Amino acid sequence: MQIETNKFNFPLTTKPGQAIGMFETIYSQKSAYLYRIKRDKAASGYFIRMKNWFKFQEETEEQFTEALINFKRYVLSEYIKKVYFPLQIDQQNLLKKEKKEIRDK
Repeated sequence: MQIETNKFNFPLTTKPGQAIGMFETIYSQKSAYLYRIKRDKAASGYFIRMKNWFKFQEETEEQFTEALINFKRYVLSEYIKKVYFPLQIDQQNLLKKEKKEIRDK
C-alpha cells in the first residue's frame, strides 16, 4: 500500500538581508519546509554549520547570556511572523479552495 503525502508549494517572499534557516539552527529543529530560490533571482548569503553555532554559543555563553536570549527571542518572533504564519495562511486558503472545488463538482 502506498501512502500519499501532500506536498504544498507556498511562495514566501523575503526582503534583502532576511535570514533563512536561523530558527532551525538555533532551536535544533529539522526544517519542515524546503526553501528554494527562483531560478531567475540572484541570492547571496552566509552559512554557519550547526556544530559551529553550538561551539559559538558555548564559548560566548558567559559573556553574552542576555544577548543570546534576546537573539533567540528575536529569531523565534521573526520565524513566526515571516515564515510560519504566512505559510499557515496560504495552506488554509488552499485547503478552503480545494474543499470548495469538491463541493462544486
